[in-house]
Amino acid sequence: MSVHDSALKKVMAKVFEISEEQITTECSPDTLEQWDSLKHMELIVEIENYFEIELPEIAIIESLNFELILLWIAKLKE
Repeated sequence: MSVHDSALKKVMAKVFEISEEQITTECSPDTLEQWDSLKHMELIVEIENYFEIELPEIAIIESLNFELILLWIAKLKE
């Protein structure tokens, strides 16, 4: 578990309007009905604001599950 896990869960729960307990490492557009293209962009904005990072375009495209998002956050917070 990374130091950013709980923070990412908090951000995702806020964006998708669900409890943090419902956010798992398997969360993706395939597993969360709420995760559509609009919510994806809202999630990206919230992540950038919360973690004070700017995700490159490739990260925005690739960030389609909890684990991949976590990897990008870790890489940009190094």
